[in-house]
Amino acid sequence: MALRSHLLAAAAFGPYAVDERTYAASLWDTVPDQSLVLIDRNYLQANVLVPLTSKGTERHWITRVKSNTRFRLIRRLGNGDELVEFQVSSEARRKDPSLPTHFDARAIRYQRKGFQPQLLLTSLLTIAASRPTRFARSTTSVGSSRSPIHAALLVTGRFMSQRTPRRSLRPM
Repeated sequence: MALRSHLLAAAAFGPYAVDERTYAASLWDTVPDQSLVLIDRNYLQANVLVPLTSKGTERHWITRVKSNTRFRLIRRLGNGDELVEFQVSSEARRKDPSLPTHFDARAIRYQRKGFQPQLLLTSLLTIAASRPTRFARSTTSVGSSRSPIHAALLVTGRFMSQRTPRRSLRPM
């Protein structure tokens, strides 16, 4: 779904018994350049995230973490903002030898009043890379994590917000 227009950009359907990640795999190539994909935390896998960012231009993802997600801190970028590294499993590399041994992401911690602390991961590694004009054309959602992600974007103030009557994106 293109979140700006709420139009369905692409879809895949099939039997209920088939894992939804199978259907999502057929949609990754339809993600346009200069996009930010809001991904459900069940898609936090190298075989999904690495090709998503490497095939195309300025294609990025953002997701909440699962409780068992493991990564290594590279460096702190600010309060609740870290550059982290994920190790790609040998099993994943056996299935897809084109995967790297590791990939980097940005970890953003936030807490809304009255809610548990949350952690987001994104391929937007620098504030300069997340200039709003780059993503004004296309923001896509995969899975069911849209609301928490949107709330985090507003709370962190590091990405973008729709503030003008023309619905163009600009920094908070």
